[in-house]
Amino acid sequence: MDSTRWLAERLVKVESLTARFRGEKYLSALVLCLTRVLEVQFAVVTLRLPGAVPRGRAVVFADAQNTRAPFVYETRTHPCYTVLAGEPVSVPCNAAELYPGAQDIDAYIGQPLYAISGAVMGLLAIEHTRRITRDQEISQLLSCLSGRVAAEIEALGLDAAALSGG
Repeated sequence: MDSTRWLAERLVKVESLTARFRGEKYLSALVLCLTRVLEVQFAVVTLRLPGAVPRGRAVVFADAQNTRAPFVYETRTHPCYTVLAGEPVSVPCNAAELYPGAQDIDAYIGQPLYAISGAVMGLLAIEHTRRITRDQEISQLLSCLSGRVAAEIEALGLDAAALSGG
């Protein structure tokens, strides 16, 4: 299957499975849907937290078929550090070799989320325990979804100041 068709089919599937949800339910449905549709182990929406130590708060996180409670983590040794600085990251294999904090994963693809002000507010990413072969298409898919994810976060009033307490 060519790249354009592969991407279009998955985008339609994700959109159709999450269309009826808003707010927190949309974010949870999206990360679960991404793990299933893309056949990856993890999907996450993380918000960037203020402070001298680069930290993020995973507001929704899916581990295959289940979501996990939100958690705060230091990003310096993770690929999300670069994404939270505004640069998309696509590492289709050997992520743990490049990023010491990315233990137990082989692949990582992440897209920044931008607030209406233009500032980076967070990220949308997937991680997998094996090599990913459609990394360019997955990166495009996450890019297509990032605007709605950012809008849902802003509509919820979730921002770094509100979350910095952990």
